[in-house]
Amino acid sequence: MNRWQSITAASLALICAGCAHTLPAGYVKVDPGHAYRFRAVNADGAAFTLRTEENPENGDLVFWGKAIKRNLVDIKGYKLADERDVALRSAADAREMTFDYKRAGKEYTYLLTLVVSGRRVHIFEAAGEKERVAADLPEIRKVIAEWPAL
Repeated sequence: MNRWQSITAASLALICAGCAHTLPAGYVKVDPGHAYRFRAVNADGAAFTLRTEENPENGDLVFWGKAIKRNLVDIKGYKLADERDVALRSAADAREMTFDYKRAGKEYTYLLTLVVSGRRVHIFEAAGEKERVAADLPEIRKVIAEWPAL
């Protein structure tokens, strides 16, 4: 290996070290498909995902928070259970919203953490049957808070 190959290999190792994702306990990383940048699931069927969308000019955290709540609450019938600002290692501003909803007679929880970064909107999501996913939420929140650079 020559000098430039060594430098390139070392640089890639450093870059990749910052890309490592910690998973919540009991979750395994799966193929994210086309809609997500990252996807993990647990044996109970709960999912933890990250997706990124384009952000039009002037789309800030307030705009996206209102748009998401309008869609989920007013259109889809979800109930907003909690909403708060959160601090992430990789972003200055983030907004967490927790929703409850019913499907086929079962109660579900949907956690959404929204990060607006320039021309991108990053959306962390965790969802599953309410009773089963409740125990996972503190660790999922910790994983989101410590996520490497977006």
